[in-house]
Amino acid sequence: MLISLIIIPLISSFIILFNFINKSREISLISSIINLILIITIYIKWNFNYIGYQIIENWYNILQFGIDEISLIMIFLTNFVMALSIIASWSNIKSRLFYFLINLMSSILMGVFLCLDLIPFYICFESSLIPMFLLIGIYGSNNNRKIYASFSIMLTTLTGSLIMLIGILSIYSNIGSNVSLIVSDFSIYRQYFIWLTFFAALAIKTPIIPLHLWLPEAHTEANVSGSIILAGILLKLATYGFIRFSISLMPIASYYFTPLIYGICITSIIFSSFSTLRQIDLKKIIAYSSIGHMSIVNIGLFSNNITGISGGLLLSFAHGIVSPALFILVTILYDRYHTRIINYYRGLNFFMPLYSFILFLFILANMATPLTANFNGELLILSGSWFNNPIGTILAALGIILSAAYSIWLFNRIKSNSYTIKLIIRLELI
Repeated sequence: MLISLIIIPLISSFIILFNFINKSREISLISSIINLILIITIYIKWNFNYIGYQIIENWYNILQFGIDEISLIMIFLTNFVMALSIIASWSNIKSRLFYFLINLMSSILMGVFLCLDLIPFYICFESSLIPMFLLIGIYGSNNNRKIYASFSIMLTTLTGSLIMLIGILSIYSNIGSNVSLIVSDFSIYRQYFIWLTFFAALAIKTPIIPLHLWLPEAHTEANVSGSIILAGILLKLATYGFIRFSISLMPIASYYFTPLIYGICITSIIFSSFSTLRQIDLKKIIAYSSIGHMSIVNIGLFSNNITGISGGLLLSFAHGIVSPALFILVTILYDRYHTRIINYYRGLNFFMPLYSFILFLFILANMATPLTANFNGELLILSGSWFNNPIGTILAALGIILSAAYSIWLFNRIKSNSYTIKLIIRLELI
């Protein structure tokens, strides 16, 4: 069943590429739905009283695939987001190459979350850059800036991944490549070195300050599907990597570098929040807010207790739903008014009341209002990190206040009536 999750979108991608009947969208959507059904079937049969890998499959004794609670969450989020990206571009893009890349990306990401060996994981981890590079470079905005954005994401993330490859080869040369092994036989300083190589790649994927510059550019120039995949899945590769490798394989090094993580993430939260308040492009506003939210996730992951780690997973999953929804809502505005500059938007609740209400709900979720999953995730993160670093927790909590500040500012700026609209109404009444 696990191998099917990888094979189905891969077969669909080649059917689309060599299919001369214009059914690319339908084939892609059917493939995503089949995978979702398989994942729901796994969830129904899941034994929640057992912790660890419950399904392990071997492919001709060459590759080993497995699924545990973390993988289950990630593959469900991946397939849901991929289906959402197909629907979001349904009426705008009919190119076979586009849907080929979407299905290829889905198959690669399934490999990332299901592979139990480091080398196949690394191959899939790196391969995910190729479809995203083409999605931004070919189907991005209609200007030359998209070329810069596609090369930026490729070269920046590739640099970090090559550093991680050094750590993977160091592990492989000594104990093999199975991720269930723990690097406990290594010396302390060697663990530190391997941890830093993984951190170099995952910090860029998160991203955290100052390794974040590729994300706003990529989001701004990508089409709606590219932004959905970036925010919903690719940023979660860092969450998965930190839990699966940095924390699980190198717990001593993770504990040692926890102050470093807290310092960088607190800086990222504060810097990204103030940067969000200065943006005028709606996509960049959401992109910078994602940097802050993922930094809060990292604080939870390195809180060294189950409460914080659970909160990090929950917030990561919730962000994977809310952030793509916000990008879809921004794209709806762009398709109608052909601009993402916030200065041109006022009085939206007068012209689009239902849209304004839906936008209001997702902005509430993005700012972690109580009764939302984002709030529950942040509450667990702050509760877990308090026992580890109270001062750092207080500084990280500033992110909640700043998030509320730019979220309220964004919604009020878009929905409030302007003097121009009032003047138009008066002239119509006259």
